[in-house]
Order: sequence, then structure tokens, then C-alpha cells
Amino acid sequence: MWNPSKIEIYNLFAHKESVYDFKNNTCTVIFGKNETDRGLENNGAGKTTLFEAICIALTNESLRAIKKDSFINRDEEECKIVFHLYNPVLKMKLRISRQFFRGNKSAKIEIWENDKLNKQVVSVNEANKRVLELIGISREDLLRYFIISQDNRYTFFTASDGEKKEIMNRITSADMINPVIEELDLRYKEKNAEYKEIDDEIGKLSDKKELLVEQREEVLANDNTEEELKELSEKISEAEEEIGEIDGNLDKWKKAVKTREEQIQAITVEDTTQLKKDRKKLKEEMEELDSELSENKRTEKKLKAELEDTITCPKCNHEFIHESELELSVEDTKSLLAEAQSEIKKQTKKYEVKETKLKNLNKKIKEAERAEELVGEIEEEKSTYERKIKNKTQDRSDLLEKIAKWETEKKAIKKRKKDDKLLNSLNQRIGECDTEIEKLTKQLLPISEEMDTIKFWQFNMGRSGFMTYLANKSIKIIEGITNSYLRKFGVDISVLINGFTILKSGEVREKIDVFVLNDGVTAEQFLAKSGGERGRVTLAGVLGIQHLINLSTNGRGLNLLLLDEVFPGIDSKGQEKIINTLNKIGITVMMITQNVSDNLNVDNRITVVKEGGISSFI
Repeated sequence: MWNPSKIEIYNLFAHKESVYDFKNNTCTVIFGKNETDRGLENNGAGKTTLFEAICIALTNESLRAIKKDSFINRDEEECKIVFHLYNPVLKMKLRISRQFFRGNKSAKIEIWENDKLNKQVVSVNEANKRVLELIGISREDLLRYFIISQDNRYTFFTASDGEKKEIMNRITSADMINPVIEELDLRYKEKNAEYKEIDDEIGKLSDKKELLVEQREEVLANDNTEEELKELSEKISEAEEEIGEIDGNLDKWKKAVKTREEQIQAITVEDTTQLKKDRKKLKEEMEELDSELSENKRTEKKLKAELEDTITCPKCNHEFIHESELELSVEDTKSLLAEAQSEIKKQTKKYEVKETKLKNLNKKIKEAERAEELVGEIEEEKSTYERKIKNKTQDRSDLLEKIAKWETEKKAIKKRKKDDKLLNSLNQRIGECDTEIEKLTKQLLPISEEMDTIKFWQFNMGRSGFMTYLANKSIKIIEGITNSYLRKFGVDISVLINGFTILKSGEVREKIDVFVLNDGVTAEQFLAKSGGERGRVTLAGVLGIQHLINLSTNGRGLNLLLLDEVFPGIDSKGQEKIINTLNKIGITVMMITQNVSDNLNVDNRITVVKEGGISSFI
């Protein structure tokens, strides 16, 4: 999550040059002192400017929708805002620099990512999109749940059903599912029409075959050979059914063999023998280099010891070594020391490079050994399938031989039958019906399977399934977090949020009802409560939704909550309790309120002083 670290403000409203270093994961209260116009007391001191600067930096727009010519200091032609953030999860620094000019001159923006200027954004619009992309929060959510002021006071609890639904969809990303559901509905309609057309044709053919069979039974009523033919036909049918099962398995096993062959081909197996030889050679080189490095370090140490015994002549200032083992001059000793140190540096760098190579070689050897093991495992699986294919192929061949034998016997029996043109014609027509029915039935199977799959995803991905689950889960999380903060605020009230309901018809009632409970029993509508109670519930709800938004950003999000005059109806003691609670929850909060006195017991505070028309942080 992004943590604010510093903001620089130049020529914004009454601030000429103000810099603020954020205190993260605590609540900071902002006081005002207007020495320019004491009749205004703490109003007009420039407290809100800090919030305005943050809003402008993130969205390119003023919190109060003020035009640039109005927020640029009246004595200046331009203003500048620099906002610094850091994300410990992404291990990334972000610096947003915006500059505005009077008149028609275009604004400038620079985005620095890890101290490197992003040159890919060439326009302000592109830069604005990039900022929100990095933060992972929409502009609407920033202004509703991260920057709360008396001018844009918005609450989940007073929002319409449509707005609540929109919030849930945005938090859960449920809207992403809508195109999928529409596509599923269209595909099901198309497949259902196709299925009905084929099924109707099968019905017509079945009716036709039934009439033909009845006619044939009448012809065969006095034929003594029919039972023999029926018995042989049943044997053939059973054998063909078994062959069909075998063919299905053979097809499946052949695909499995092909898959294993492709897996083996996809695995790159390096020569571990050569890699180990390379590693051995590299280790020998490192040992040799380490020996040389140690020798140079001993030389360095000896030369340093020589120079420690240097004496300077008081008359000529000439330097010489008092007792030199090497019998060298000071200049020569220093020169040799510099050479030794230079060589040590070079050898150290070479050693580090070889050390990195050694790590990479060790990694490659492990990967190669694992690849060899994996290939062996896949080869064993492939062999198993090949044995199954061989055995079942033989079984199939045996069955075909039996079928051929039984077909020969059938032909011999049929020769005993009298030559009946009508019977032959009926059999032919029945056979034609069977062939066509079989053909059409085979066409139905994949269509039916696809329709079942579509139904599954329609139910589970639709409003009666996954979307409702996501929304209600988020609603209960908001309820739980809101109540948790309300307890921390020391009030005996809680909220009950009723989410989406699946009706008996399968339709979803997309209505979200919010109730406020006293003592966990008496439920009232949110708007029926006092201003102080609504203020506490609103703040707790904002914290809950902000938590969910940050969770949905995959490591992005924003650890910041700005509160500007959002506690109407809450007395100083109540505000002090809220502030102390905010100090403990691990969120970076900055709060402006007119009702807090200077002697309020808070740990962190900023005083904005306006003197001589210029505001500054103290």
C-alpha cells in the first residue's frame, strides 16, 4: 500500500513555500491561527490547503472545484505541488510533480517512479490515468472514502440502492462478469435452437422407424430363423459396444501418450556433467583469486604498518620511516600501498562476479537435475499408457474376429429365408433410419454437453450465484469493520446491513437496507439518528469501505484518510475519543475541525499560521 512521505507546496493559495513530512499510521490534527485577520480566529489560516494540494496532486483537480487562476497565489504567476509516496509492498517510490500557470499556458506534470522520470506519459491526461493506475483507486473512490470534507461529504449509508450496488460492483469487480453472462446467454440460446432442430428430426425418424418395424414384425411372424438371428445380433451388438468402449479408451490413452511426448519435448535438459565441470573449474579459479587477494591484503597491511612509523623532520619537513623493514622511502611505500589497494579492489570485483556465476551454475545444476527426474517420471507414465494401448488393441482385434464369425453365421441363416422383396425393403429402410438417427444422435451429444456447461456457468457466475456471493460477502465485511470501529469509538450503537436476496423465482432482490441498533436491539433507519450518531457511523463506514478498496488493489491502495470538518454534532470529548482511537488503528489520518480546542489532548498536531497574508506549517 502507498504511504505518503512528504508534500511540497509552492504558491498555492496563501502558502508561498510549505513542506510537510507525514507521520504515518497515526492521526494528526491540524489547527489554524490567523494572525493576518484575528477576527477570523482559526478560519482562513490555510489548513485546508494541505488537503487541496493532495487532491490536486492525485486527481489534477481542486477538492472544491476551484479554477487554477484562483488557487495560484495572487502575487505569483505559477504554483507547484510535489507529492512523495512510498509503497513497501511493491518496494517502489513515487513522486508526482504538478505545475500550473496563469492564463492559457498548459499545466505540466512529471511522474517519477523509483527516482526515474516516466517519459512514456506525454500528456496531462495520460499522466492522470497513470497516477490512478499506480494508486489502484478510482477518482470517485478517492473523493468519497479517502478525502472527506464538508464540501463532498458522502456516505454509503445514505446512498441510493443503485449507488450502493455500484460501490459493491466496483469493490468486488463484479461488473467484469456482465459481458461473460451476456455471452453465455447468447451461446445457450443458439445451442438450444440447434439442439431442438436436430431433436425434432430424430423424433420424426423414430416415428417412421416404429411403423417400419411393426410392418416387419408382421412379415416375420411365421419365420423360424428370427430367434437365431436375434441372438447373433445381440452378441454382435455387445461386442461392438465393447469395441466402442475400447476405442474411446484407446483415443484417450493415445492423446495421453502424445501429451507426455509433448511434455518431454518441452522440457529442456542441460548436460549436468558439463555444468559440474564448469562449476569445479570456477571454484578453482575462485580459490586461486582468493589466494592472490589474501596475499595483496597482507601486503596492504604491512605497508600501512610501515607508514604508521612515519617521522617528519622539524626543519625540512621531510618524511621518513623510523624503522623500515622494507627499506623504502615514504613516497615509494605510499605508491606500493595505492597499487596494492587498487589490485585488491579489482580482485574483489572479479571474485564477486565469479561468485554470482557460481550461484547461477548451482541453480542451473539443480534445475537440470529436476528436469531429468521429471522426464523420467513422464517417460514412466507414457510407458504405462503404451502397455494399455497394446493390450486393448489385441482385445479389439479378437472381438473383430468374433464379429466376423457371427456375421458369417447370420448370412448363412439368412440364406435359409425365403426371398421376400418386401422384407428386404423394410430392413433396408429401417437400416437407413437407424443410420440417420445414429448420425443425428452423435451430433446432439457435444451440443448437450456444451449446454450443460453453459448452464453451470450461468448459475454460478450470474446474479443468483457468484455476483450475489461477492456483494453480500463485501456487505458483511463492511458491517463487521464498521461495528468494530464503533466499539472502539466507545458508543453503544451498531449497524445492520441487509444485502442482496435470492427469491424463490431465482431472481435477485438488489436492495441494501441499513439500520442503526441501540444496545444491539432497537433498529432505526440511519437518517433517523442524531447528527453525532450519524457522524460516528459515517466515519466507521468510511474506514470499512476504505479497507475493502485497499484490499482489492493487489498491493496498491492508499494509506491515507483526510477529514475536513466532518464531525457536526459531536462534542470535544467525543472527538477526542475518536482521535485517540484513530491513533491506534494503524492508518494515516489527517483531521481538520473547528470545534477542537488548542488544549485538546492529542499526540500529533500541526498548526497552520497565517501572518502577513502568508501561511506556513509550524
